[in-house]
Amino acid sequence: MTGAFSRLDPAKQKRILDAAMAEFARYGYEQASTNRIVQAAGIGKGMLFHYFKSKLDLFRYLVDYSLRYVRERYMVQVDWREPDFIKRLSGAARIKMEAAVHDPHMFNFLSLVYLNEMNRLTPGQRKAIEAFQADVWGAIYENIDTSLFRPDVPPGQVINVLRWTITGYQQELIARLQQEDVGSVDLKAYFDEYYELLAVLRRIFYKEEADSGGSSGNS
Repeated sequence: MTGAFSRLDPAKQKRILDAAMAEFARYGYEQASTNRIVQAAGIGKGMLFHYFKSKLDLFRYLVDYSLRYVRERYMVQVDWREPDFIKRLSGAARIKMEAAVHDPHMFNFLSLVYLNEMNRLTPGQRKAIEAFQADVWGAIYENIDTSLFRPDVPPGQVINVLRWTITGYQQELIARLQQEDVGSVDLKAYFDEYYELLAVLRRIFYKEEADSGGSSGNS
């Protein structure tokens, strides 16, 4: 019946999807309640089970929907051809932070799935998530211009330190962002702070000429 769900009024679809993702993200699969989902969505329980035959069916639909949405909405925004590793990784991180603010239920739901609920998925869904992760990390590391880095530190070490630092700091910012009211979040303030960190990393790990303005091309 999930095909029929796609023909439902878009606004009602969104209410149901948001309510379901928020419920699963907050309580986990076992403790999630379809009663709370339909109450939050403002629909009858019979309507929910008209489109989804079980809680598991709904959960798996949300996984497919979320992966497709992230690919179509967010992944296409990243410039994977950027040769400067800091610019490429920070661009991906910026998109991830924006997703955490603009689609918090989906962001938290996918985090729950990856960390705690992979065993609920079909083999095909597990493969799809693994392929998605492989695509992202493969794109991040492909065709990096390591000539921009300082010559006295092995490029592999530079890449690892930059990745660990940027990823860790990004997770900290996301945690702070999600404590705020979505409608009043000042993303510029967070990004200004984030870009200050990137400037420091560039001064530490890049050649002087790359640090002074040649970071987007070969030095």
